[in-house]
Amino acid sequence: MLKYPCAVLAIVFLCLHTQAQLLTETPSFPRDTSSVTIVVDCTKGNQGLMNYATTSDVYVHIGVITNLSANSSDWRYSPFTWATTPAAAHATSLGNNKYSFTINNIRSFLAVPAGETILRIAILFRNGTGTLAQRNVDASDMFIPVYATALASRFIEPAFQPRYAPILEPITKNVGDRIRINYQSNNTGTLRIWFNGPQIDNVIGTAVVDSPLITTSGNQQIIASVFDGATTLIDTVNFFVAPPAAILPQPGGTRDGINYEPGDTSAILVLYAPGKNRVSVIGDFNNWTEALNTLMNKTPDGLRFWVRLTGLTAGTEYAFQYLVELAPVDGTEFVLLRRLVPAQQRIGNREVQKFRLRHREVHEFLPQLVVRKAFDFPALRVAGMGRIRIGRAEHH
Repeated sequence: MLKYPCAVLAIVFLCLHTQAQLLTETPSFPRDTSSVTIVVDCTKGNQGLMNYATTSDVYVHIGVITNLSANSSDWRYSPFTWATTPAAAHATSLGNNKYSFTINNIRSFLAVPAGETILRIAILFRNGTGTLAQRNVDASDMFIPVYATALASRFIEPAFQPRYAPILEPITKNVGDRIRINYQSNNTGTLRIWFNGPQIDNVIGTAVVDSPLITTSGNQQIIASVFDGATTLIDTVNFFVAPPAAILPQPGGTRDGINYEPGDTSAILVLYAPGKNRVSVIGDFNNWTEALNTLMNKTPDGLRFWVRLTGLTAGTEYAFQYLVELAPVDGTEFVLLRRLVPAQQRIGNREVQKFRLRHREVHEFLPQLVVRKAFDFPALRVAGMGRIRIGRAEHH
């Protein structure tokens, strides 16, 4: 966020994978007495077991969240002890960094008393010693909802991260691509899908699958509903499709970072990001969502991105993030940065101050905004997710 007076500077880095299906469960709507097979893809999430050489040494740690659990950390009825290797906890290697585990009758397997409502299965895949564990990209535990007989529905695709409160996986699409939609319900009903306004599907059953064409850039919306004759459920997915970056020269007199313009109602942001395809800015000024008018222009030499923010209110703090798209071979990763920049901090020299990213493997450095001599920020492409928080700025 562009922030006018603020004494704190912070930066957050997230490495995210597009359309990652970290956990897949069969059936899609397990009940408390169902048998369920859970497959984990260790190339997703925090990649804690990706390319683990001893594929026969993978086990699960499992429990349930019930109506008596105090919070999402209150796993109940966990039958296995961490860092042990009981045969009943052993996961089956499927190859290609995937493992499966089957629970035969959730309630019986975990010895959950009758009358206690099972809300979610809590699960981690780990190695035998417990030194490696497969988790969500933010290192949180993974969960699978457990359903009752009441009508329920969900998107199978686009995929959601299996957090306690599931969130959408990042979607990277271009105009001309198709977006695959797989919407299911646990009971037969009328299923409908709308894409960017018009209704595109109306079927009776328990699943509807479609792949509509993305014809325009900007904000996209998928709405899906199911009606079983008594109850209607509606689910919505929103995502953004960016056009190619406009190639425009950097405004004269601007430097890397924040450039305040006369009148205190506009600013030009300049970001050094060589070799990248696109960068956008999200923050308080656009409700933290990507928008066409806050996509950054790319300089003809391909080294920098810039955008002019207008309509700002003098004296008001604005938080913002740079959304930087990386260009790895698979084209599926990007870095998210958050900066809280005080107005009094102007661009200075490039003296480097090093910061340690704990418990994350750094794959790539990307030069970034430089604010005064105390701060030089490299963007990090990391395995999983890391956070760097820098405290109160020191003035020299």
